[in-house]
Amino acid sequence: MQIYKKRLYPTILQFFDTGKAVGRVKAIKGKEYLEKCENILDYCLYFDVGDIITNAEDDSKRIGYYIACGEDVIELQSVIRQVNDNFEILLEEDSYEGKNS
Repeated sequence: MQIYKKRLYPTILQFFDTGKAVGRVKAIKGKEYLEKCENILDYCLYFDVGDIITNAEDDSKRIGYYIACGEDVIELQSVIRQVNDNFEILLEEDSYEGKNS
């Protein structure tokens, strides 16, 4: 009987957030980065340009996520920083707070 040792890699599930309570999506910058980065195992966005998005009240209302991994924790932290630097959800200036749209 042969025993195989699995190599475990630090992995994280990170949720996207705009930092604003509500807004209309003007642009999505950096999707191509998420698609090309070898350390991004998966990502999903539940909105498109023109949609009005809000902060998640619960897990079912999240706007998207990514799953990233690294050889070690230091590399994983670097990947997270790179995603934060390269990916951005741009909202229109009007915040839509208190409006019935």
